[in-house]
Formats: sequence, C-alpha cells, structure tokens
Amino acid sequence: MPAEIEMVQLVAFVSGAPTDNANTLWSRLFSDPLSNFSTMGQITVATGLTNGIQLQLHVQPTRFDIIATGASPQDLPPNFPPSLQDFEATLALMRPPFDKICSENGAVRLACVVQTHEQAVSESDASTKIGAAIQLNVKPNSGDVTFQINVKKASYQQPGLDINRLCRWSTASIMMMPFPLQGNPAGLNVPIGGAPVWVSNVYIDVNTTAGIPISTGNIPKLTDELIQEAKNILEGGYAYL
Repeated sequence: MPAEIEMVQLVAFVSGAPTDNANTLWSRLFSDPLSNFSTMGQITVATGLTNGIQLQLHVQPTRFDIIATGASPQDLPPNFPPSLQDFEATLALMRPPFDKICSENGAVRLACVVQTHEQAVSESDASTKIGAAIQLNVKPNSGDVTFQINVKKASYQQPGLDINRLCRWSTASIMMMPFPLQGNPAGLNVPIGGAPVWVSNVYIDVNTTAGIPISTGNIPKLTDELIQEAKNILEGGYAYL
C-alpha cells in the first residue's frame, strides 16, 4: 500500500505566556465540541473531532501546537494507526485557527511537522524501502534502519532567516495489544494478541531557525513556505533536499 499520512502538526513558539488554556482557546477557535480535555503539568490539551479529522490543541508556556490525525482506522490494516485521507483538506482546516493563534500571540518561531508510514511485508522489506528513499543500497536482511539529516536553506519569504529541514527515515513495527474490556456494559471481550506489522516511517520537521526574529507581517507567508517545503520533501524525498 502507498505511504499514508499519519500526522500533521503546526507549531507556533511565542514570546509570552498564553492567557487561555486549551479548553478556553478551543471554544474560541472551533465550533465543534470538545471530546476530551486534560492537563499535564503546565500543558493543557483539548481534543475534538472536526470534519472527520481528529484535532489536538496543545497549549503550554511559550508554545502552541495544532495536531491533526485520522479519526478512525477504516480501510487500513487492523494494527495501523488511522490516517489522514486528504492532506489539503487537513491543512485547510488547521490554517485559520493556527493563523489566529499566531496573530494574537506574536509567534517568534514556526514549524510544520508531517509523519507518514508505509506498510512492508517484513523488516527486510521495510529496510529496502528506506534504502530506496535515501538512495542507499541497504544490505539484505538489514534491520533497525534509521537515517536522519537536517539540510538548511535560506527562506525566500524573509531574507536572513534560515529554515531547518529535519528529516528522518526509519523502520518500525506496529503492534497493538488488545485487552479484555473491564466493566463493559455490553459484556464484550477483546482477545489478547496481535501480530506486528512492519512499516517504513518518514518524519519531516520544517522549522524556522531559533533566535532570529520573525517579521509579524511575514508569519502567514512563512507558514505557507514551511508547508510547501514539507510537501516538496514528501513528493521528492531525499533527492529534493
């Protein structure tokens, strides 16, 4: 099966502490209700379903994250995490609230993160896929393959600002362990077990360099630039870098 987009994340680093927690901010940014709210130390997390896409809003000191993942694992192998079926629709959903966060809080650094996975028939097959992606002849029966590189480039939207393009290709096994449901009113039991599924993963983190101020008027255009770079890497792979 072709590579599936597992996660898209937009990140805004800000200079001051946020005035809203994730719960309050969600109510201002989205019309759909929350499905969950949690607190982890100084981090608050709001989760909800919007247009068939699961969104998480993370709020912490000096940082905001909007994370999109698939809502359900339909049409995927049983052990696979849910995927995002429409990359462009996902970005269209994320951009308005992200742009609002940036404008209200004065973003000083931006990032766009994308993660994909592609099913393989074995660990060796996953290693071979990674080798093809990074233009390396991986030896037969190889395993635990990881290749990471950061190739910087100058921003065309803001002269003097560099963009980090951190990319990681790796093999992994996905294994979800079902367990008996306790206190289930329907009396359902899920059998324990599950076979691992081998995948080749691609992780892309395109971000602006820390310590260099971002021009306020450039934030939407810089966000566009980061997203486009992530798309180009997804399409062109290592050769594009």
